[in-house]
Amino acid sequence: MTTPYTTGSVTLTNGSAVVTGVGTAWQTALIAGGTLYVEADGNPLPILSVDSNTQITAAIKWKGASGTYPYAIMRDTAYGQQTVANANALSTYLQRLDNASLSALASIASTLGAGKVPRGLSANTMEWFTVSDFAKSMLSGADAAAMRVTLGDVFSKNRPIGNDVLTANAADFNNLPGPGLWSLDRGGNQPCINAPPDPNSAAYRCIQIGNGVRGSQIAFNFSEGPMWVRNGYDGWAPWRIVPSSLQSITIGASGGDEADLQTGVQVRLSVNFVARSLKVFAVANWCFHATLASPFEAIGIVLLRDIAAGIDVKSETSTATVTPGDNGMGFRAGRSASLTYDTLTLGKTYQLQLVMYKNQPIGPIYPRQMSINAHNF
Repeated sequence: MTTPYTTGSVTLTNGSAVVTGVGTAWQTALIAGGTLYVEADGNPLPILSVDSNTQITAAIKWKGASGTYPYAIMRDTAYGQQTVANANALSTYLQRLDNASLSALASIASTLGAGKVPRGLSANTMEWFTVSDFAKSMLSGADAAAMRVTLGDVFSKNRPIGNDVLTANAADFNNLPGPGLWSLDRGGNQPCINAPPDPNSAAYRCIQIGNGVRGSQIAFNFSEGPMWVRNGYDGWAPWRIVPSSLQSITIGASGGDEADLQTGVQVRLSVNFVARSLKVFAVANWCFHATLASPFEAIGIVLLRDIAAGIDVKSETSTATVTPGDNGMGFRAGRSASLTYDTLTLGKTYQLQLVMYKNQPIGPIYPRQMSINAHNF
């Protein structure tokens, strides 16, 4: 005796041969034929075809009232129809099961444990690897944003994000919370603590690797300016500026006061600059024009002056012995002087001067073609 199939319910329409299943799985159950009986007044429905898990077409139309009813299907084994269907299905399933991938999985089945997931090593070899509960919760995220929420703040306060701003006394280069990118700004134009010696900046960004025991810091101010570095080894070393063509400036001036030289020192040409880097190299050029009958000496000096302090920082002197021209012709003696200074104070205003005088009251002696050319780098 064949066991009837009664899973779910059926919906029938008077005068229709279509049977609609509710919660049924007719094809999965391998129903190939038979008769469908309904728990209602009406006629039995011989099965013409099983169209899907939820639809059957009967050989005759339903004569009872339309509605949804419990039912039972008696399978038809006449002429081996059901047996053949079962055999065909079994053959198909056996073919699906007979493959290298499932064999590889079966070979490791005995070692299955909590949290283990299979991973292919080759076409016919697999292994287990463990997925932790944390990894499982992250992978269950609907998108990248959800995964980042589960992942959390990986680098604590050390990841390079814009809101890592240290203010007030926390803006101390000697006590950054750890490696990462930091913004330091005490506010109110107050200088940061233990900051680079840049007078034009009160706020910085700093990349820190390691710490003061063994590490490095690279700092930039918030506007255009130099890059600073220092290393830590049982304490932070002094800040050093990083030379860069991006930080260097060219300084120049020409023309100047061409009146007769005096026996006292006079500034004949000057140019101001604000130190962008620590070093300056300057060259001054000029010549003297005179029609004197005998040789004379004239002195030119290139000089670096600290304007705010009112002091001369460095100077170089060129003394020229000038020989008169033939037949009273004017004589132009080309001269130059240069200086180098490498401990400027950043942000401070300096002045390069071309200073001249003659050592005796003769003349007239005229300075000509004066120029100052310098590079702050």
